[in-house]
Amino acid sequence: MLFDWQDLQPYVGPNATFFQSCDALEVKDGVSAPTGGWGLDHALQAWGAYYKDIYIPSSESFDLSIVFPALIFCSLRRRWIGVSSC
Repeated sequence: MLFDWQDLQPYVGPNATFFQSCDALEVKDGVSAPTGGWGLDHALQAWGAYYKDIYIPSSESFDLSIVFPALIFCSLRRRWIGVSSC
């Protein structure tokens, strides 16, 4: 996500990845967050859901080990796990 923010250009519109990630945190059931926000519980749930369901699948060459270097893809379990758990 940091790269998406750093890569913003003046010509990008509201559908840029960075703005979509902001909307995932700041909009709940179609309503913008109040000044105090929606709270930590919503932010964590929304961030996780956005990252898992939208950001990762939209990246063709996404390497989860870059984000979480302590994880590896375990072919036996067919999922990302801690290095010592495979």
